[in-house]
Amino acid sequence: MFAQGATPGKVDTWCYHEDDEDFTKDATALDIWVLDQLRTLFHNASTDASLSAHLHQEKTVFFLHLLGLDTTGHSYRPHSKEYMANIQVVDSIVRQTEAMFSEFYKDESTSFVFTADHGMSKIGNHGDGDPDNTRTPLIAWGAGVRGPLPDTTPSSHDEYSAPWGLSHLLRQDVDQADIAALMSALIGVDWPVNSVGVLPDVDPTRPGYLRSEGKGQARAALINAQVLLEHYRVKHVLKKTHSLFYKPFPYFSDDSEWEHTPGIKGLANITQLLATERYNDARKASAELIKQALAGLRYLETYDRSLIRGIVISAYLGWIAFSAAHILPEEFVQPLQSTFALNAISAVILVAFWASFALQKSPATFYAYMAFPVYFWRHAIKATGGSVVALTKNPAVDRVALTKVIVRGCLVVAALQSMVVAYTHRSIWSIGFVIMGLVWPLLTWPTEMTKEDPYLFPSWAGLCTITAIFPLLPVDKAESVMLM
Repeated sequence: MFAQGATPGKVDTWCYHEDDEDFTKDATALDIWVLDQLRTLFHNASTDASLSAHLHQEKTVFFLHLLGLDTTGHSYRPHSKEYMANIQVVDSIVRQTEAMFSEFYKDESTSFVFTADHGMSKIGNHGDGDPDNTRTPLIAWGAGVRGPLPDTTPSSHDEYSAPWGLSHLLRQDVDQADIAALMSALIGVDWPVNSVGVLPDVDPTRPGYLRSEGKGQARAALINAQVLLEHYRVKHVLKKTHSLFYKPFPYFSDDSEWEHTPGIKGLANITQLLATERYNDARKASAELIKQALAGLRYLETYDRSLIRGIVISAYLGWIAFSAAHILPEEFVQPLQSTFALNAISAVILVAFWASFALQKSPATFYAYMAFPVYFWRHAIKATGGSVVALTKNPAVDRVALTKVIVRGCLVVAALQSMVVAYTHRSIWSIGFVIMGLVWPLLTWPTEMTKEDPYLFPSWAGLCTITAIFPLLPVDKAESVMLM
């Protein structure tokens, strides 16, 4: 991942074979392998002057990927004895890693950052938004990193972090994108390209992570602002160059020189504050610029969202109309006799949108997005377009049948919307099962059907009611053979 596209000789990697990631084996071997490689590297450097010089260069980063916990968690689940044993292995590796660095470098110039990409739920999966899946550890120590601070009032902890036993110390959360900014500031290298990270030390109202205070933090905050403003400038130029109708982000449009350097007035103000040693005010000004730069990036990244939403909604409605043309009663369906005008209009709409996409150098997916609504609506109108004319000319059409179609259509839309809401409110599924089991049969089933089979309704209602209990149960199911 890091070596791909890197300058030759700048990134060296060691990795075990992908077949070694076996979910049926003890995954702690993967973590121990990483530690052994580090130990071998330092051992070889003790007798290889060239390798030793290479490792003693400034601004060197060691990335140790301990995959065992991920594999063990998915295989045995996070509360298993195997997972707990793997945690102990990782703790030991961290301890030994720090000792090896101290022994090899014999100085106090190494910063350590311990984190992860994601967690997992109690049953070993992820993606459901549970805090255990989305919150990850971030522990930093060593050169350039401040020590722990006492907790504040009100407390910085919540129910999630209470079991850690660290409630007497300040908890300072950051976003994962901020870690790259923190590492860049610690070792003094350029921010990564396209980074949207914010250094934890930008906001003067909250303690940061860096040991340096005053000018150091203020200077780092200014650099952070410059990086994000440049990120915004590049995206702005690209969007303006390729958009037929472009409206810039309002915050920067009032600056007369914003085209070349967005936020130039704000940057000049921060520089002046630094010169007069008003470091806290400089950090406040940087924090505001960073906030606006991130908002501007969000504005540009979602600039075409309304267009895409409109196209996708139109495509789905067209698909529904296209499908409805095949299931509506025959008296409501009368195909168009002539399709010349319809074909011409469809072609004009498609070509107009495709031409605008070409001028704006839009992604290829845009062309496909636009093809769908044109295709579906053309066929839907072709199949049913004459029906509108027929309805206006034939007052004898059964209005009751038409009313039924409209009511059924509304019920379908209501059911679909209920299914969407039920993704977050599972009890809606239970309500739906009760309606299907009790309300629907009582209102619509013919009397002859229930007389013919007296057990049909009670069995149907009973099974639907039992099924309605299932969505009310906890999401994380315990392992029960009987339940399965």
